[in-house]
Amino acid sequence: MEEDIHEIYGKLYSASDELHQMATLPSSLAVISNLDQAANLSLDSRLGKEAGNESKQRRKYDEKDYILNKIFSKERFSPEEQRSIAKKIFDRRKKIFTEAIKHKPIYSKVIGEIYESVQKEQQGTPMLHELSDIVYLEGKELESFKGEFMKKKAGYRNASLARLLEKTDFRAGYYEKVIGWSQQDAPAIYRKNPELSRALSELESFKKEMVERNIRLVPFIIKNFFGTPTHLTFGDLVDEGAIGLMKAVDKFEYKMELQFATMAVWWIRQEISRAIISLDTTIRIPVHKHENLAHLDKAYERLFMKLRRNPTDREVAQEMKLSVEDVEKLREVIQPQAVSLSYPVGLGQESELIDMIKEAVPDRTESTALNRVMHDQAMDIIKKRLSERELYVLEQRILNDMTLDEIGQKINVTRERVRQIEAMAKMKAKRAVEKSGLKVNWGYVD
Repeated sequence: MEEDIHEIYGKLYSASDELHQMATLPSSLAVISNLDQAANLSLDSRLGKEAGNESKQRRKYDEKDYILNKIFSKERFSPEEQRSIAKKIFDRRKKIFTEAIKHKPIYSKVIGEIYESVQKEQQGTPMLHELSDIVYLEGKELESFKGEFMKKKAGYRNASLARLLEKTDFRAGYYEKVIGWSQQDAPAIYRKNPELSRALSELESFKKEMVERNIRLVPFIIKNFFGTPTHLTFGDLVDEGAIGLMKAVDKFEYKMELQFATMAVWWIRQEISRAIISLDTTIRIPVHKHENLAHLDKAYERLFMKLRRNPTDREVAQEMKLSVEDVEKLREVIQPQAVSLSYPVGLGQESELIDMIKEAVPDRTESTALNRVMHDQAMDIIKKRLSERELYVLEQRILNDMTLDEIGQKINVTRERVRQIEAMAKMKAKRAVEKSGLKVNWGYVD
């Protein structure tokens, strides 16, 4: 009897731990908001129940069932209700945008991005964003907007430009981008204008409702993913799917005839796929590589069924319409993956793999001191050769380990532009050091 009681204690504590892990789902989703309360249920009251209810307890605290109950507790939107909420979201975005562009720094950013898109399009040069990705216009209306914008820009008619922006509808994603600028660069406009603050609060409330009432789409997408990594729980997949759903809400255009569910399904599937790909291996493989590997598997399977033998790389390359070198590179990707140094080993898995590796540290005091001198000389050469922005990007990427997005927000450029600046800076630095004749071993520099 005493052993049975200990077993019940252990299972109840395990159920409590699972609920605590579930409570770590993103609070911004507000989908499973009462997990902490459930996890804090009195343990004494649960211990008072009879052992015959043990299976019922397990079902009650099963993570998947609990999450599904929360997800399906909200009623679905009718098409009319969804259209009405989407219209309210658009109206609040438009109102906040109109007030935000009255703030000079934000106005300058908007005008600058539109001008750059129009100018590069006229020059026929590649650009990151087309004008149609910024404004909600097409065809003749878009051409008319371009002409009117460039005319007013050339005449420095800022008041007319501001009125043009106010009467023009922008893409939902661009509204969200400008609203983010206003919260970061001009938070005072919300403190000074209660109506604007109320509009922002209502916008977040409507977006939250759109997520909650459509979250039931996520489980239907998850069931289509087979062979997911064992370390990704059902709750993890719900998290990723909900993030995709929030992105769909941010980018949904209510004026389009497209149903919201159609767009939401694509974004949910995209986020879940990226999560599985990112967390599936020790070393992350880019998404496009995974897509190529899927095509490689299908081509290999088709040729195997056709030829009744293992196809050669040349035959696979012809089937995929790629070069033999490309197929060989893809095969290198699917070689046995690296093992993390934190991988548990030993009896009871109490040690890590890194503990079993002996590090040989040779005495290199003299070479390190010499290398330090050459390193300092090389840094002086690099600082003279690179611009301030290139130095800043390299310092943040290498020393502070910042992402491309974070640096882009700091210097007001896109992540792709930051990547280009980083690549150019590295190439210029390498050439400058090689030209100087210095041979620096960067691995010996602390």
